Amino acid sequence: MKLSMSLLLGATLCLFSCGKNAHIYTESENLNLRSPLKEEGIKELISAQISSQNLDLGMQTTGASITVPVKINNIGKSRVEKLILNSKTSNLKIGSIDNSSIEIQGNTIAYVQIEVGTSISQKDVLEIQYQTVSGDGSIQVEINTSATSDANLPSALLTTLLDSDKSIVFKEIPTLSSAEKEIKILNQGVSSSIITDIYLSDDTHFSLDKNDCTGSILELCTLKTQYNPLTKGEHKSLVTIEYFTPKGHQTLTIPLTGTAIEKNICLKETYKTYLPKSKDQYTKDDFKIELPYFSKKADSTVTLDTLINTENNKFMSSLESSVYYAQDAQVLAAYELEETQGNIISTEVNINLSKSILHSEAEIHHFTEVICLSNTFSCSGQRFVGTNDYVKLINKNYSITSNIFSEAIKQSNDKKVLADVDLINLKTNFKFKDLFGQEALDKIKQDKSVKLIFADDIKLQDIPTIKVRYQSIINNNESCK
Repeated sequence: MKLSMSLLLGATLCLFSCGKNAHIYTESENLNLRSPLKEEGIKELISAQISSQNLDLGMQTTGASITVPVKINNIGKSRVEKLILNSKTSNLKIGSIDNSSIEIQGNTIAYVQIEVGTSISQKDVLEIQYQTVSGDGSIQVEINTSATSDANLPSALLTTLLDSDKSIVFKEIPTLSSAEKEIKILNQGVSSSIITDIYLSDDTHFSLDKNDCTGSILELCTLKTQYNPLTKGEHKSLVTIEYFTPKGHQTLTIPLTGTAIEKNICLKETYKTYLPKSKDQYTKDDFKIELPYFSKKADSTVTLDTLINTENNKFMSSLESSVYYAQDAQVLAAYELEETQGNIISTEVNINLSKSILHSEAEIHHFTEVICLSNTFSCSGQRFVGTNDYVKLINKNYSITSNIFSEAIKQSNDKKVLADVDLINLKTNFKFKDLFGQEALDKIKQDKSVKLIFADDIKLQDIPTIKVRYQSIINNNESCK
């Protein structure tokens, strides 16, 4: 799989391309990876996220040692084996980085020590180099701070503009209704507070909108909390804000309390199973959808076939049996959903597939399979790797949201060895939320359709079905059953 590198550094961090193979995306994409600004990328996809604006550290005491949290998110296939920090100028001294040799696969936080010099205004560039088994890379970010000799300089501290009890209390509301309150978060002190995480202890009846309170907070930010009681009675939760200041890690907690009374409104859940359209039901518009791979390109010598449902493009015959399989193909399965009331709260796909591996194929290309949802341009799995012509067919408007699909194929023990090809069989269910994220459920509800694509060496043995779970609110003259 050859993936492009996405760099996301805080809200407005300065970004630099480090090498001709760097691939930069805009902040507004929020790791969606759909609008590349430069061509090509490297195999390892790593995004570094530093939670501040240009790492503006505010006023600091001369000679102070500041702890800066660096949030690293590795969404590539290979592990990040080492991080190296370098100071590009001499204004600031970049000290040690904890966890510098940790194997990063997923999210982790490393802590950088920066020593403030004596200049009144100081700037530097922090270079983060990373090493992986698939290649090296680096990203750079500007650091700004100023120094003072005042040893009594106030540090940073987050607090809330709430009543004396420092809690949020929602008035009594009916079940299945909603109420919203704002929480003003104030930063006290000259230095910025760098927020690293905000979460709820229990999100059953409460939810948070924390978009305004991310990264470096110098003055004020606003949290929005919503009370959505599903059952009657008293409900409690706790908002926890984790942040860093020059004095280290800090935590702010805010209790939430709400009470719900039961009304004659009830939740109704229904399930619906859908079959994909047969080939003769496809329209011209069905074939106009954007696929995760281009079928062919002028600068590539290879092509990908487009198949429908259980079709195949390969056949092998032996004395014992005949085998139908797929190689270098994209398999489409399109579903039309019924017009229903209520929300889609879960969707899962039931699949029975076989994945082919040619004996002549290099091991690096064995598991480059994806399942994609064209509604949201998102995929789960592993795309083409290396520098071959197949990589040129990657449609960069699609993003990889997880590797669940390809990992499930790898872990299957149902394998058939033939003369020139191995066939791995997989029969299982996948939830859309796990494969493609929460936004997939809202989008298929809006589109009233589902369009799945399987690639690259996959044959569907059975017609794949999807099971949709709907939830709606109904009136009941007596009580909820």
